Amino acid sequence: MFMINFNRTQFTDEMFSQLGRAIIISTNFENKCKMLSTFINFKKSNLFENEDNFKNFTEKLLKSTLNQSIKNVQTVLDIKINDLNAGRLARNEIVHDFPKYLDEKMNRSDNSDIVLIKNELLELVQKIAKADLIISFLLNVCNKEQLPNNQFLKNYENSISQWVIKNYE
Repeated sequence: MFMINFNRTQFTDEMFSQLGRAIIISTNFENKCKMLSTFINFKKSNLFENEDNFKNFTEKLLKSTLNQSIKNVQTVLDIKINDLNAGRLARNEIVHDFPKYLDEKMNRSDNSDIVLIKNELLELVQKIAKADLIISFLLNVCNKEQLPNNQFLKNYENSISQWVIKNYE
């Protein structure tokens, strides 16, 4: 089936730009989760004992999913953070489902769902932003890096959301 709608409007350009930034945030969150999981696994592994250990570790690392990474972080750190899982689900929706949904809405002749679509994307981004705050904080602690000041941490979720939703003016 060929793509037949090549019309561009201010609305479609805004939405696809916002979706692109949401995908960047989603990917960034996923990478941080995998990074923390890898750090934890690396710390507890006997990675350099022999060639097989190293090979098994790298194969497992390459095959790991976001869900596995989050479960590993929660298990090893003995924490249960529902916000990480909510971030994972929102990430999956943005990356896998939202583009199809948006394409379907864009093919309508009217743009009656503009506010609804923007609000749905914002809700998903806010879930990822909250989860990203947690995973970024944990990464900083594990790496013994200085944490940002309290004001930065308070504004972090909103800063991410605004970066995704606000368009360049």
